[in-house]
Amino acid sequence: MIEDFIDDRKIEDILEKATNPPRERVLELIAKSKELKGLTPEETAVLLQTEDRELIEEIWKAARDIKEAIYGNRLVIFAPCISQIIAPITVSTAVSGKTTRNLHE
Repeated sequence: MIEDFIDDRKIEDILEKATNPPRERVLELIAKSKELKGLTPEETAVLLQTEDRELIEEIWKAARDIKEAIYGNRLVIFAPCISQIIAPITVSTAVSGKTTRNLHE
């Protein structure tokens, strides 16, 4: 049996502290995320707690740009619960529209 290693209380505390983040902070973190160096859990919570529709759209735009920069034009599926049983499967969509499946050995 796998032991639960997720600290639910810590996550809830981080999210609670990030409630109603200032617009400037959200914009700062969107810019930081585009540097592709990662965000801390506290920084991620600020983005998750954003309620401003305009800022949420900016977050989605940044997420699309980041996805394209890291993975290109393909869909990547992660299956952590079965990763010990079978190799990860990457479903790639080429620019031509053809779909290929790669099983990593």
